[in-house]
Amino acid sequence: MIKVSVIMPVYNSEKYIHTAIESILKQTLSEWELLLIDDGSTDSSLHICEKYAREDPRIKVFHHENHGISYTRNVGIRHAIGEYVAFIDNDDEYLEDLLDSAYRNAKENSCKVVKYGYRVVEDWHSNIQEGRVRTFRKSGKFDLNRSFEAKQFYMLKEDGFFNMIWNGLYENKFLKSSKLLFDEEVVKGYEDWIFNYQLLDMCENIYVMSDVKYIHYQRTSHSTSSNFHVNQIIGVTKAMKSEKKMFEKLKGKVKGELDWNNRAMEYLIEFLLLFERPKCEYSVKEECEYVRTFLEEEEMKELGNKAVRKKFRMTQKMLSVLIHLKWISTIVYLSRIYNHYIVYKKKKR
Repeated sequence: MIKVSVIMPVYNSEKYIHTAIESILKQTLSEWELLLIDDGSTDSSLHICEKYAREDPRIKVFHHENHGISYTRNVGIRHAIGEYVAFIDNDDEYLEDLLDSAYRNAKENSCKVVKYGYRVVEDWHSNIQEGRVRTFRKSGKFDLNRSFEAKQFYMLKEDGFFNMIWNGLYENKFLKSSKLLFDEEVVKGYEDWIFNYQLLDMCENIYVMSDVKYIHYQRTSHSTSSNFHVNQIIGVTKAMKSEKKMFEKLKGKVKGELDWNNRAMEYLIEFLLLFERPKCEYSVKEECEYVRTFLEEEEMKELGNKAVRKKFRMTQKMLSVLIHLKWISTIVYLSRIYNHYIVYKKKKR
């Protein structure tokens, strides 16, 4: 029996893919299959994948023209035959007992989803260094249909439940019956957010592990989302709408108040900072048009409301006033100043 299908999208990763595949081969749980799905690589990545497949029958290789991460992961989901599904990026690593411990927790707690912590290793500053560790503060099961509280939801959110897809194990039967797939229109970021919002919306129970089981590398030369791409505007807008939909459905399940407007303000800031990423060549006038259109979305409509503003932090209150006054160009200029501050803080680390 195949207990876990591991899905690895592959794209031009000849320098790093050996390490990622070897971390699967070293797993203490042996009943797995590894689906290597090449998304039109132009380097030797496909050749490397095929070599590993010849050496281990648990490894399967798929190849198609370049369609992006969402399409590629969906190919993996459709072909997965394991009891559970897990994901790994083609330049990351599993710790040796990841599959064993995640699978055991899923079975012992009868959960459709298990999430675990991860460590980030960065090379943004020309030298590899240990970055942050993101984990759940306490291991435990959450029943989303009974006794699920707003404070528990916010704890999961703050601990990174929604940020990534590769820090989890997902019941294959649940994915198939829910028809849960990645949005293929989103190809340059935020696809994980959208998937996770839909996941929590459909799922009955989850289990989170406080253990760090995954190593994620952030490499300047290999990042697909650090530079600006117009598709990110689509991605963040769809993510916002998916999260708002999840909020609405959780209202009947969660005990306590879920504050959407605070989250909407965070989305506005996320949207503004997209234009500060490298390779964005829009003029201030063009940025203002995008921001103005974004603020006209239904999910944003209360941000300039004086009554709503009272619950915001000081910087959010200032933005709320500017939104009310429709001073869009001022908002854009302030976002540029804020981005310079963020970059400065990173360099000082």
